Amino acid sequence: MNVFYNFHDLYASLCQTPGLAAALDMPKAMLFVRLAAGLKDEILLAQPARFNPLDVPATLPQHVTQFLSRALQISDDYVWGCWRSLGVVAWTLADEKDTEQRERRIFEDIGLDYDLSKYNLYPPHRHCQTPNSHATHYYCDKCRTAYYPDYSVHAGIRTYYETIPNYIQVAEHHYIQRETINLFIGLMQISWTSATNGARIYNEYLSRPEERPVHPNWPPERSFKLRTEHVWDAFLILSLLEDQLEHDSLSLSVPDTGDQSKRFTDAVRARNDRMRKTGQPEYAHFCDKCLHVSTDENGVVQKLHILVIDGITLGFFCCGVFGCDEPLPNQCALFCAAHADHIKICAVAGCEAAVQEGWRTCQNSEHRHLEEKYKQRDGAMFRLKVIMERSRVSHPDDAFGASAEETEATDCPANKDENETFYASESVSQTWDMIKRSFSPDFMPDIIFYDNNCRLFKHLRKSEKNPFWQRILSRIGFPVDVFHWKTKHKKTDVECSFHCNPYEFEELLTEDGKWAFNSSAAEQMNVWLGGFHAILREMGVHRFHFFLDEMIMRKNKSTVAKLKADGACPGRVPNVKLPQ
Repeated sequence: MNVFYNFHDLYASLCQTPGLAAALDMPKAMLFVRLAAGLKDEILLAQPARFNPLDVPATLPQHVTQFLSRALQISDDYVWGCWRSLGVVAWTLADEKDTEQRERRIFEDIGLDYDLSKYNLYPPHRHCQTPNSHATHYYCDKCRTAYYPDYSVHAGIRTYYETIPNYIQVAEHHYIQRETINLFIGLMQISWTSATNGARIYNEYLSRPEERPVHPNWPPERSFKLRTEHVWDAFLILSLLEDQLEHDSLSLSVPDTGDQSKRFTDAVRARNDRMRKTGQPEYAHFCDKCLHVSTDENGVVQKLHILVIDGITLGFFCCGVFGCDEPLPNQCALFCAAHADHIKICAVAGCEAAVQEGWRTCQNSEHRHLEEKYKQRDGAMFRLKVIMERSRVSHPDDAFGASAEETEATDCPANKDENETFYASESVSQTWDMIKRSFSPDFMPDIIFYDNNCRLFKHLRKSEKNPFWQRILSRIGFPVDVFHWKTKHKKTDVECSFHCNPYEFEELLTEDGKWAFNSSAAEQMNVWLGGFHAILREMGVHRFHFFLDEMIMRKNKSTVAKLKADGACPGRVPNVKLPQ
């Protein structure tokens, strides 16, 4: 097989196969070379054992010939003619790694002299998107819109494109590949990896600093290293863009100027507000593991829908005034803007005297002694013990196994999760209010598992006077989950022994006497949620809720995928909305 150094000789070779030169255009020729190069190892397998792999085979295996024929829509004879003429080119280009490195070296050696790179980022549009404007440059003089790879800027507003880019800008000279961002998010979801450690993992194992160009046009401050804020911004931007795409919303728009840390605050708050009104996408979830349908002896179809509730303490910094849910102006503040003057009042509960300079308490000697004790306690050994115990809670062994506020997690046995925030403490009255806010009367579950159901049941019998809700309650069972009933509940009072005794609910047992539902599902979910404690504790209120909602939503997607694979038939009840 000859090597053709010019197109004249190549054309002469193609003409040896009648009709091939006329049938083969340049795109097909290039496609043939790329496909044949990718099949080099497959072609070598059909050669004799002592064949030199540096030589170009004279023939092609039959199945490779047939594949190329169908791919290029040419006859087998034309494939043979292409191989005789272009096989040498394909064989020498077969090693993509060498070709890639050779091209990269060319751009590194001379490309930066002309501000050129092997990989360049451009806007997805080649023309201005404003009606009646047709500029093809990156700035339209007519509508005064500037176009960048990820977004356009007009009148000080940054508007992201409708499609999610493969590379997302997180700083002036930093773009992160979408796959890498999903890796960071996956590490957070599965192994509770913080943004700081995500950046460290990338810098240590993925950044490849040895490939950094050495060129005057590449200043020293441009590095391949990521910082914590880069990872957080990447997480935030990708989550917002995916949210906009999923809900067919208008394009994401944020201020183009100002502090990067505050650029997405309004967008985050808007997503949080919508999530509170509509709930998680899996709010109306059902599957064979949380909804059982049966037919009784009279042929009447009956359903049994289960809800499992449990609480977990996850905190963010909040106002020092008890019960206040206003956000803090910054992470170092002790009070919200409305209660800022409380910083001048003695920290001892009930004391309204002014504080002394350098102290959080007044001049009362007893109050001053309390503050000194508090400061000593902060450095005591038992304080270290508390931190270590909290650390163990924050880092459980398995993401899928088993300070400020209470976050209530409701979950079905299929690990569908919502979250509700309780400031200060979790009470049975708040739990019932949460249930009424989370479920419309026609979508109320038939069974509610809760480890404090005995007190909830007693509270509802005494306090719920609304006849409508009394009728709803008469159709709901309130068993305590099996483990808590066996180990932590009295068997002497009527609530624990009868009304909330799981063994009194025959419909919860299968024919062979096993429990039909996982009544510990919410507690197992809380093990996973507890792993985020170290990540969440430094967050402000808006990012706290955004992060939890995003993690829960992504875990729900993984759970639904697993349910589908297990044949549990997951779905969503149509036309069900959160009560407003």
